[in-house]
Amino acid sequence: AIVAVQHPERVKRLVLDGLPYWNREQGQVIWERWFLPMFTDTTSYHLPVTPMMTWEEFQAKNPDSDREFWEKCEAIKRRSRLWMRLSQEGSTGYDVAAATLKVKRPTLLVYGDGDMLRRGEEQAKAGIKGSIHTVVDDSPGPVHMYQPDEFAKLSIEFFER
Repeated sequence: AIVAVQHPERVKRLVLDGLPYWNREQGQVIWERWFLPMFTDTTSYHLPVTPMMTWEEFQAKNPDSDREFWEKCEAIKRRSRLWMRLSQEGSTGYDVAAATLKVKRPTLLVYGDGDMLRRGEEQAKAGIKGSIHTVVDDSPGPVHMYQPDEFAKLSIEFFER
């Protein structure tokens, strides 16, 4: 979305998966209440990051997940915990509501039916004039992560229009 706002000539169409829709003040509250408490591992980096999780801990929180999914998540987390913290801190400090008012390109908003970011989907739809909105069933979070084939299909169809 930032490129579409700052360099609209470089963007013809835009697909946003699970757009976190908030202003700077709302983002700060989300950072402090939701994200910051997750960063409890103080032994790995100069900033606290998310701790690694055993299969048993993961399964207790996500009873429908399979071990292969957990292994992939932990492999990614092992390499990117600091990046995850910095990106979440940065995104919650960004005024998405103000920026999206400036988007003038055709935009597809995609949300998983269980994505916690859906609480802002109606505001996102209203903020990005003319956007198309779709919700993908059986996706507890970002569609590109939980339903990658469906995400690719929706994106390709949108780009080909």
